[in-house]
Amino acid sequence: MLRYGECLVCRPWPKTFQNQARFCQGFVVKGFSETSVVRLLVTKTTDTGEKLRRCDGRWVLAYAAVTSARYGRGMPLTSSITDYDDGWPRLYEAEAKLLRPIFGDACVEIHHVGSTAVEGLAAKPEIDVLVVVSDSSRLNQWQAELLRLKYKRGGDLMEGHHFFKRDRGGVRTHKLHICSSGHSQISRMIGIRDHLRGSPFDRQAYAELKLRLERENRSGIAEYLDGKAPFLDELYRKSQAVG
Repeated sequence: MLRYGECLVCRPWPKTFQNQARFCQGFVVKGFSETSVVRLLVTKTTDTGEKLRRCDGRWVLAYAAVTSARYGRGMPLTSSITDYDDGWPRLYEAEAKLLRPIFGDACVEIHHVGSTAVEGLAAKPEIDVLVVVSDSSRLNQWQAELLRLKYKRGGDLMEGHHFFKRDRGGVRTHKLHICSSGHSQISRMIGIRDHLRGSPFDRQAYAELKLRLERENRSGIAEYLDGKAPFLDELYRKSQAVG
C-alpha cells in the first residue's frame, strides 16, 4: 500500500488533495493526473463481490482490498530480490520432472512463470510453476502427494487458482499454481511472462519498480503485491493487444 499522501510514481499529492489521497492508495496507475483521485470515490461491487474503483473512466480492481484479504497485511516479504540467475531455468526443469508424475493424466501443461522465467529480470529467487490440469477434482489427493515434496497448501489466489508453497530454512523457494484448462489466470501469467521476455524496456521498468517497492516496504508482502498490481495489469493489457 502506498503511504499517505503519495502516488504510485513517488510524487506527493498537492496539499488540496491530501484529505482524499488515502482513497487512491493502491488504485492509481502511472499517468493519471492528481485530480483523478476524486473520481476514485465512486465505487461499485461486482457479482463476485470484488470491490472496484472508477478511475479516469475505467473500472479497475481495488487490489489493496483484494490482496490484503488473500495474503494478510502483516506477512513479511518471503525473500529478497536478486540479480537474474541463469540457474533458475534448470531449477524449474528439475521441479517440473518431480511434479509431473503427481498429476498423471490430468496434467495438460506445465509452465515456468513469474519473474524467474524471464531472462535478465531481477527477481526474488522463488521458482513459480504453473500446472494446467484437465480438472481439479483430485486436488485433495494431489495435496497429500505434494506434502511429500514439502509443499504446503496456501489460500486460493482466486476461485479455481490453487496455490502451494515450499520454504527451506524459512525462505520461500518454490510457488506452485494449479489451474484447470481455460482459467483466466493461465493466459495472464503466460502473457505477462512472454511480454517481459520480449520487451527490454518494460523488463527494466518492472525490475526498478520491484526494487523500489522492496526498499520502501513497511508492512510486508501484501504492500509489495499491491504496489505491483497496476503495472502487471498494464503488462497483461499490452500482451493481449499484441496477441
